[in-house]
Amino acid sequence: MSSANVQQSVRQVEKMRDDMIDLKSKLSARLRQTSEQDNASPSHLTAVTLQLRSPDEKKADVVEELIKLKLNILDVKMSRTNDILSELRSLQPRDLPPRHLTVNGYENWVQSNEAIYKLQSRLLAVQSQLRRLEHVNDQRESTETDSATQSVTIDHHFSVRRQKRQLYDGDLIINRSLRLRADSRLSDIRSHLRTFLGHHRHGELNSIDDEDFAGAQVQKFFLDDLFSLNESNASFEGRKLREYVAECWKEDTVLELSGRHPMGAHPSRYQEYTQALCDYVIDYQSTHHGKELAFSTVHSKVESSLMPAIRTCCLQHVQARADDKTISEQCDKFRCVAQSQMGIPERFQSKEIVPFADAIATLKASYFSVTPGRKLYHIVSAAHAVFNKVAEVNDEAAGADIFIDIWCYVVIKANVSDLATTCAYISEYCNPSLIQGEAGYFLSSLQLASQYIMTLADDKLEKSERLEQFVTCDIPGYQRLCAVKDSPFLLYGACQNISGYKAYLIKDWYFNSARLWRSVLVPSDQESVIRVAVVKVKPGLLRSQEDYIRDMIQATGFQMLHTPLGPTAGLQNISDSPQGLTLVSMSNGAPDEWTLIDTCLILERLAVPLPAIAFNEHLQRHRFVVLTGSILQRMDEQFRGAFGTPSGVSLSLVIPPSIKVCQVMLQHLGYLTTLLAVDGLYSDLVLDAVRRFQVCHNRAVDDGSAQGSRVPEEGHLTKSTYEALHLTLQHIRLRMERLGLVCNIDPCSADSADAFRHFITECQKAWGLTPPVFGTLNRVTRGEIDRQLRLLNPNSSWI
Repeated sequence: MSSANVQQSVRQVEKMRDDMIDLKSKLSARLRQTSEQDNASPSHLTAVTLQLRSPDEKKADVVEELIKLKLNILDVKMSRTNDILSELRSLQPRDLPPRHLTVNGYENWVQSNEAIYKLQSRLLAVQSQLRRLEHVNDQRESTETDSATQSVTIDHHFSVRRQKRQLYDGDLIINRSLRLRADSRLSDIRSHLRTFLGHHRHGELNSIDDEDFAGAQVQKFFLDDLFSLNESNASFEGRKLREYVAECWKEDTVLELSGRHPMGAHPSRYQEYTQALCDYVIDYQSTHHGKELAFSTVHSKVESSLMPAIRTCCLQHVQARADDKTISEQCDKFRCVAQSQMGIPERFQSKEIVPFADAIATLKASYFSVTPGRKLYHIVSAAHAVFNKVAEVNDEAAGADIFIDIWCYVVIKANVSDLATTCAYISEYCNPSLIQGEAGYFLSSLQLASQYIMTLADDKLEKSERLEQFVTCDIPGYQRLCAVKDSPFLLYGACQNISGYKAYLIKDWYFNSARLWRSVLVPSDQESVIRVAVVKVKPGLLRSQEDYIRDMIQATGFQMLHTPLGPTAGLQNISDSPQGLTLVSMSNGAPDEWTLIDTCLILERLAVPLPAIAFNEHLQRHRFVVLTGSILQRMDEQFRGAFGTPSGVSLSLVIPPSIKVCQVMLQHLGYLTTLLAVDGLYSDLVLDAVRRFQVCHNRAVDDGSAQGSRVPEEGHLTKSTYEALHLTLQHIRLRMERLGLVCNIDPCSADSADAFRHFITECQKAWGLTPPVFGTLNRVTRGEIDRQLRLLNPNSSWI
C-alpha cells in the first residue's frame, strides 16, 4: 500500500470532521435562537420546572436540551477525529494506516463507546419526552375544538391535522367513532357514518398507497440491518430495540413511571418510543449521511422488526376476550344471513355462490398478519374489494349507507377471530399517520360493524316469508343430504308426482357439492309427469338460515317457482336460464333414469366423452343433452376398451373403487386435502386435483425428472393418468427404501391409507420437517428425500 492510502484516510477523516463542524455550527445557531425566545429558561430541566411552565415553554425547554445533547455527542466525536488525524499525520509516507485509524474503525469506535451510547440513550429519552408533550398539546387543542364546535366533519378534522406533524393524527376520529353506540338497527349506524363519509364516493376517497403500509418491503436496504434484533447487530438502534424488548417482557411493565407515564408495551409508551426512534434515525441519517427517509418507511421497518418480539405483551393491554367471544358467537349464529336481510338493495347484491368472496377472504387474512400496519392494509383491501364487486354489478357508486350494509355482511361471513382485540390493537399500535382518510374510515366502520353484530338478533333482520318446505326433482342428492348428521332438511315425500312441468338437470353443477340446487322445473304445456320429493325444513332454524336457502336459488341465476306441492328452483321459460350451461333433459325423474344419468356423467369424467348424438338440441345461450340407454351402452363399451374391464363385470363394481384409489393417491401426493372423505365420487375437487397432478407430471416428464410419458391435462381420469399416479407413488416408495425406510404398506390401497400416512408422518418428524400437512408426500417432503439421497451417494445416477 502506498502513501496515498494514508493521505486518503486523512482526507476522509478531515471531511468527516468538517461536516461535524458545520453541523455543530448550525446546532449552536439554533440553540441561540431558542434561548433568545425564552431567556428565562433554566439551564437544565427538572420535574418541578416542567410542572410550573406552560406547554409551549415545556416544549421549548425539551428542544433546547435535545440540541445540547446533540452538541455533546458531536464534541465527543470531534475529539476522537482530532486524535485520529494527529496519529495519521505522524505516520511515515510508506506506513500502512492501522485499522482503528480508518473510517470503518472510527464507526466501530462510535458503536462501542459507552459515553456516546449514554448520550444517545438520553437523546432518545428526551425525544420521547418531546413526543409526549406534542401529544398532550394535541389532545388539549382537540378538546378546545370540540367545546367550540359541536360537530366536526372528517374533512375539516383532517385539514387541520395536516397543517402540523403531530403524534396522534388519527386519535380524534377514532375516539369519536368508538364513542358511537350501535343502535338496534343498521339504519341508525348509517346516519352516523354519513358524518364520516359525507358526500364522498369510493372514487373520491384518498387511496392508500401500498408503500405507506409495506414501507418498501420489497427493497432490502440498510434499515433492515439497522433494526435487526440479532445480537450481532451492535448499532445503537439495535441495542435500544433489544433493551425495549426486555423492558416489555418484565413483570412490572404495566406499572407507571413516576406515577404518570406507563412503561413496557403499554400503547402510550410504545408510541412514544417508536416515534422517537424514528425521529432520531431520520434526523441522524439526514444530518450525517444526507439520506432523506420517509417517516412511514422507517416506522414500518421498526414495526416489522419489533412487533413479532413483543406482540404478546401488546395484546395484554388491548385484549377484549368477552367482546371477541360475543362477536364470534354472533357471526357463527348468523353465518347463513342473506344479503337482503342486511338491507342490501337487490341491484347491489352479488350473484356469486359466495357473495363478496374476495372481500371475505381478504378480511379473514388480516388475522394472520402480525404487525398492525399489515392488518390495516388487509382491512382497506377488503373494503376496496367490496367497491370493486359493487362496480361489477351496478354502475351506480356505493355510498355510506350501501357500504355499511355490505360491510356488516362481509364481517359476519368472514368471522375473523379476535376481531374486537384486532381493532383495538390496530388503533393503539398502528402508525398514527396511517389512520387517516379512507383507512381511518374503514377501520371505524369495522369497529361500528362489530358493535352492531354484538347486538344483532333474529327479529332485527329484514322480514321475509317463512320457508317450511320446498320441492326438488333431485331425489338422490337430497337423500344423501338429509342423511347427513345435523342436516337442516327432512325428506318428507320422495315418491310424489307433479304434472305440467318439465325437469332439467344442470350438468355443469352435478358434481359440485356447494350447490343446493342441481335441477330445475319449468312449466310445460305438455301433459308430462315428473317424480319429485318434498323436503321439509326442520323447525328451529333461524330466519337467516331459511333465507340462505332462497338466496342460493338466486345466486344460481334461477328464481323461486311456486308449484302445487311447494316452492322450488325454476324458470318461467327455459330460454331464461343462465348463459353457458348444459342442461340434461329428464323425462320422468324415476330412479332408473337417475342411475342412467349418473353413470353417463361419471364415465365422462373418466375420459369417455358424451357422443355427439346426445346433443340433439342447440340454442344460442345453452346446450341440451338427452341421455338414453343406447348412449350409455356406447360409453360403456368405450370405457371397457380403454381400461380393459371384462364385459361380464358391472361398472358399479369397478368405477367407485377405482375413484377411491385415485382419491387416496392424490391425498398421499398432497394434491387433495385429507379432510375430504374417500367416497368414490368424482367431485369438482377431485377433478381439480387430478388436473394439477397432470400439469406437474408433464412438467417433470419434460425436464427428465419423472418417468413415463405425458398425460392429458383436462382433469379426466384417463388410464395413462391412473398409471402415472401409481408409478409416481411406487417410485417415491422405492427411493425411501434406498434410504433404509422400508414400508410394507401398499400406498395405492384405500384400506391402508391411514397406516401409510402414519409412516410418512414419522419419517417427516425424523427429518425435522414441519410441512403444512403431516403424512403427505408433498413437494417439501419429496425434496427432502432427494436431499437425503444426494448425501448418501452424491455421484449416483439413480437420484
